[in-house]
Amino acid sequence: MKKTITYPLFLSVLILFSFLSCEDDLEQEIIENNVASKTSIVKIANGNSDLKNKLNAATAGTIIKIKDIGKYTGDFEISKNGTASNPIIIEAESGRPEFKDALFIISGNHIILKGMDFNNSTVEIFGNNNRVTRNEWRNGKEGGNGSRLDDACHVSGSKNKGQNNRIDHNYLHDWKRRGFRIIDVKNSVKNNRIDHNYIKNLVNSSYSNSGEALQAGTDASHAKYSTNTIFEYNLIENFSNDSEVISLKSSGNIFRYNTVKNATSGSISCRAGNNQEIRGNTLRNVQFIRTYGEDHLIIANYLDNCQIKIMSGPIYEIEHFNNSQYKACPGVSKNVTIVKNKAQQSGTKMRIGADYIVGNCSLNNNIKTKNIKVYQNTNFNIQKEAHGESIVYLNSYSGNIGTHVELSPADVGLNAPEDSDEDDNDETENEDTNNSDCTGELSEFQIWKTKSFNSQTDNFSASCNVTITGNSVKGAITLADGNPTTWSENACIIKFTNQVISVYNETSYTDIGTFDDGDSFDIKFEVNVPSKTYNVYIDNALKASNLKFRNQAPTETQINHWGLFNNIQNEGLCIKNRSISGNSNENDSVFNEENGQVVFEAEDYFQKNQREDDVNWQIKNSISGAVGEYVETTNNASLNNSSWENACELTYKINFSTTGNYKIWFRGYSINGGSNSAYGKIDGTSEKTIGTSTNNSWQWKAASGTINVNSSGVKTFRIRRREAGFKIDRIVITKNGNNPNSLNN
Repeated sequence: MKKTITYPLFLSVLILFSFLSCEDDLEQEIIENNVASKTSIVKIANGNSDLKNKLNAATAGTIIKIKDIGKYTGDFEISKNGTASNPIIIEAESGRPEFKDALFIISGNHIILKGMDFNNSTVEIFGNNNRVTRNEWRNGKEGGNGSRLDDACHVSGSKNKGQNNRIDHNYLHDWKRRGFRIIDVKNSVKNNRIDHNYIKNLVNSSYSNSGEALQAGTDASHAKYSTNTIFEYNLIENFSNDSEVISLKSSGNIFRYNTVKNATSGSISCRAGNNQEIRGNTLRNVQFIRTYGEDHLIIANYLDNCQIKIMSGPIYEIEHFNNSQYKACPGVSKNVTIVKNKAQQSGTKMRIGADYIVGNCSLNNNIKTKNIKVYQNTNFNIQKEAHGESIVYLNSYSGNIGTHVELSPADVGLNAPEDSDEDDNDETENEDTNNSDCTGELSEFQIWKTKSFNSQTDNFSASCNVTITGNSVKGAITLADGNPTTWSENACIIKFTNQVISVYNETSYTDIGTFDDGDSFDIKFEVNVPSKTYNVYIDNALKASNLKFRNQAPTETQINHWGLFNNIQNEGLCIKNRSISGNSNENDSVFNEENGQVVFEAEDYFQKNQREDDVNWQIKNSISGAVGEYVETTNNASLNNSSWENACELTYKINFSTTGNYKIWFRGYSINGGSNSAYGKIDGTSEKTIGTSTNNSWQWKAASGTINVNSSGVKTFRIRRREAGFKIDRIVITKNGNNPNSLNN
């Protein structure tokens, strides 16, 4: 784990009237907004009845402090509502008050429950925007609590309830029933987060499908509901409570950066539903990762004594959605992508098309898996079994990959620090939300969205336009070496929070401006990688200079990723028009026009800029007939033709001494009609499309018409992608309209 920042969550009432510092205001909205004008403190001194009365009388801003005086038993419910700025807080006055054989129900909104000891007891969350944190659960057993004990804590709810809740930093141990769950998902339960919990010793030798540590959805009939649950940074040790450690039985869930150890009879199971993401986990002595259903991503996991099984099944997942008689039948795996996973043991099995053994499903045939895509997995023996077909071995993967995380007990549970580098939200992000006015590559409202660019190792600038949606925005634009998934992985940060713009300088933030809903700014980072410093410009005005890289990134030798952080539902930042201008591996030559003509090699560009594109230009030499090297963009048939505004770019500096009309010629190469054109343009003129008409050979081709150079001096000539895969060897810009065949060598 990366170094964390330690600070207590609630020091005293005084802290409740203070703003928290650093990233805390980004990631803990409920906590930071306890600058409440309505705060009132009540203490529980007389046991069960006193607690029930105080819960019934609570209002927004009430802090209920419970004494550790014997056991609290029976049923308790808090149905009152706090607000984001004035939550109702239920916490220990001293020690860790014990609830024995109890049921604690949170049916209101904006409530924080923390610091309790739940002995054979259950917490139920039915409201929205609640948090259950720093509690202990123990001694949960079958038949306990009057047979009401089905789990430690779960989120449920009627229509529009059970949303945006968080269960975090708890310690669950010595437990024989289920752990933390999302249930009743058909009633719009979604967008919850379960994180930083320590789950240990869930052991039951007589389990019967009722002891999962984590669960989203309770049966296959929930497959069609997108719950968008995030399970992250949880540590699970010593598990033999069920055949599934985690069971995903709804759609759209993310299981990332968790560590599971010693669960040799348990699996990480995409049991029903589509669009699950299993990312960056460390799994040691776990039976397998298993998928049913469609459109899953298994990426960057580390597996030590753990297999991957892509299952066949008797039906397609859509049949779960439309026919209740198939409730118990698993859907065949389809469109599963498996990328950059690493196994500790060479020859670890990745079984494509493993048989589902038909049990209580009335169907008795298996459908073969379809379109299983694999890329750069290490130490796996990929086996296509009897019901596996359509394995696609990818040549590249354009999405973000990252790496795995391995947690220790110090990183999670009751005493772990509030890690501002990982606790990136309180009200969990809604990945279904789109901003219809924002079509930039980094426009989705989710915790971390990133985009790579060519590595910069010297001085460079990174520019973009950012548009603000909402006054309550909590977001940031960052630059990093590698794909950032936590704050500490970023070097340069501009933060937008509560209408204030600030920048990060080594260890803390400095305010540099304000913003309102609808504002749009042109942002520029000027970065000096060797000195680990940067300047920030807003609308061409210098706002901060000589800022130091974030202190967790003092050894960065390159920068190669944009990062966007958003965590407020329906509000956020939209980045457009990204550009990188740098000197790394780029040519500072100026080409001179002489006698109405200039000739230069395509690979001798001044600067390269990926801009908004999904691919970039590369220097290659693999096709014979070129004059030395040439440039091309990655050939990708799935990419649409790019517009001039969004395409990746090469620039060249040309010193013109002769004015007048010029013709642009490319010596190009294409492999088919979908990879045979690019754009060219000189300052002050409109872009021209230039393309070859013959495939699989080098060919000179001119743009239609001419361009007018109406003044002498240095001009910038730009090439941008139109179709992916087009290759350019050299360029001629000439007042003579003749074909330059004589310039082939």
